[in-house]
Amino acid sequence: MQGSTEGISTNEIQLTSMAEDYQMLGFSALYAEHLQTSIEGAIYFRILSFVGLAITVVGILTIMFGPSTITYSILTGPTFTQFVQMYPGPIATVGGFVYVIGNALYAKRSLPPEVLVRSLFRFVGLDGEDVTESVNIHYLGGDDFNFSLTPVAPPAPGSH
Repeated sequence: MQGSTEGISTNEIQLTSMAEDYQMLGFSALYAEHLQTSIEGAIYFRILSFVGLAITVVGILTIMFGPSTITYSILTGPTFTQFVQMYPGPIATVGGFVYVIGNALYAKRSLPPEVLVRSLFRFVGLDGEDVTESVNIHYLGGDDFNFSLTPVAPPAPGSH
């Protein structure tokens, strides 16, 4: 390993060459904690998706097999079932949105190691400039990473 961080408490990584290996002490424990937290929260996103799917199915089935006319008392108003029969389209739409949101949250529950490192650390190049957006991060396993800078192409002649 060419470089090593002083631990995860630092939030800046000084790159000393165009490509080098780093050992980030404590990263594997931090990543394991991140994965455990995302697994514990995943059940709520799955429940949200299931509820959204159930609402969508009720709305669609009501559209397909519901009555053509609905009567209810003006004094008491519609019952819950009659309310669903009156508005099956909006109910199916809301259920679809809830389902999509639950699936999107489930998909984003855990970050890959490279994305987690990029979100936690700032990378500084040889000249002291922030190069976080142009650094390529490759996870090697455990606490080991390879960081390489994407070379910046010089401006074309004649362009200002």
